[in-house]
Amino acid sequence: MARSRTPRLRRLAPAALLLAAAVAPACSDVSVPLPSAAGLVADTSCPSLPAAAIDPASPPQTLAATGLYCDAGQLTLAPGVSPFRPKYELWSDGAVKTRWVSLPPGTQIDVSNPDHWSFPVGTRFWKEFQYQGRRVETRFITRYGAGPDDFFYASYQWSADGTQATLAPAGGVPNVVALTDDPSGPMHDIPSTSDCTTCHGKLPEHILGFDAIQLSHSLGGLALGDLIGQGLVTPGLSADGYPVPGDATAQAALGWLQANCSHCHNDTPTGVTYPRYMLRLTVANTTVESTNTYRTAVNVLHTWLAAPEGVGPYRIQGGDAEDSELYFRTGVRITGEQMPPIGTKIIDPTGRAALKQWIDGLPAPMAAATP
Repeated sequence: MARSRTPRLRRLAPAALLLAAAVAPACSDVSVPLPSAAGLVADTSCPSLPAAAIDPASPPQTLAATGLYCDAGQLTLAPGVSPFRPKYELWSDGAVKTRWVSLPPGTQIDVSNPDHWSFPVGTRFWKEFQYQGRRVETRFITRYGAGPDDFFYASYQWSADGTQATLAPAGGVPNVVALTDDPSGPMHDIPSTSDCTTCHGKLPEHILGFDAIQLSHSLGGLALGDLIGQGLVTPGLSADGYPVPGDATAQAALGWLQANCSHCHNDTPTGVTYPRYMLRLTVANTTVESTNTYRTAVNVLHTWLAAPEGVGPYRIQGGDAEDSELYFRTGVRITGEQMPPIGTKIIDPTGRAALKQWIDGLPAPMAAATP
């Protein structure tokens, strides 16, 4: 007998409908259009980057001091700083985001493990967030030492006039700017350092969105082909790239999970495994059925003991997104229930639509299960 869905719909309607409506004007995060890597010209009049490694005990107090800009007021990039974008976006409540990377001169990224790159000491990453047409914060990650966890995280908060950005407190800054046109709606928080570690610290590379799969595109900026052609990675990667397997529907869903879930749900020792709930793709995946997502989630019973009434028994129930635990969690913004667990206050309607289309087309479980 089909299980009634009335309790779940009644319970979720207030939060889900409010947040989904709030984000209607901006249905997906946006990456600023980027030139190709071949078209990037460095400003040779800029001063050199700071010393190769930053001392976490004495971090730069301004964004300009991290080496991103020659002149923060003019937003002129320093030499050696290249914009990039991932093929699949991490949802950040509709933010407009721009990303940059800088490798120390003469170094290479070690890609001997093609799924988990190792960045040279001194590598720097930046990601700028804009909401409501305003530059709000720029996050900064750098590898300062050779240890596996020698990564420094910081965020720089932009002044209201957008002329300078200064180091935000390690504890973060709540309620910086409204996420929508409604000033009484949800507000963006600059994350704490511990929040950064929560997402980035579960992968040995500590970096999200800069890997063989995410850079397999021609969308502009520094991409996989550029890294290979410029000798910025050690040998072994294919210049043909690593597309997400499956048709367009599967690619959209698996790509969304890669960007939004796989930094926690993976097969690394610090990944979330309750038991073995893995949503991270590998370069070896050539079919949907070979992915960890399919093997550990599709028609696999979930272990969420506190699941609310109305949540079906499977992590992903083939043929029925509405009865899938994963789909449920992406549609709420309630602590202890939502996924991702932090960093978002608004439901991603475009991402959820991609998940629903894919899940509804998957084969159903072989036998009925009891929740």
